[in-house]
Amino acid sequence: MKRIIIITVSILLSVSALFAQEDQNKEKELIKNAIQTAYVDGLCNNADEEAIKQEFTKVLN
Repeated sequence: MKRIIIITVSILLSVSALFAQEDQNKEKELIKNAIQTAYVDGLCNNADEEAIKQEFTKVLN
């Protein structure tokens, strides 16, 4: 009985760790897109103030 409980807990912890890693990857991608769109494209290339506001609003929400 103890083995079953230990195995179940181990599996649940492994699965939760995978979901946490996936969330971190999504957040990193959002930040990368914000930097590219708002800073590089918005400020340096196009000087598009509206694009900057929109992208930072997406990241902050």
